[in-house]
Amino acid sequence: MTGFERIVIADDSRTAVTVLSFALAKEGYEVVTAGDGVEALERIRETRPRLVILDGMMPRKDGFTLEPPRSGPTMQSTRSRTSSW
Repeated sequence: MTGFERIVIADDSRTAVTVLSFALAKEGYEVVTAGDGVEALERIRETRPRLVILDGMMPRKDGFTLEPPRSGPTMQSTRSRTSSW
């Protein structure tokens, strides 16, 4: 896996972040975490990840209303719903 396989995980549940981070890091991905949508936008701008995993309901800005940064490479959006932990 190349160094460009970076994933941002944004969730206010530390348990969810820990479990996902561990599993993805074990597979060789570089994982960057955020505790809410505002922090997620900062991490996305800083790291230019290949994938962003968002919780639907977070403080300050949730995963349903978060918009990708307007500058830089075009980001494609695929939304998926999953059951809560």
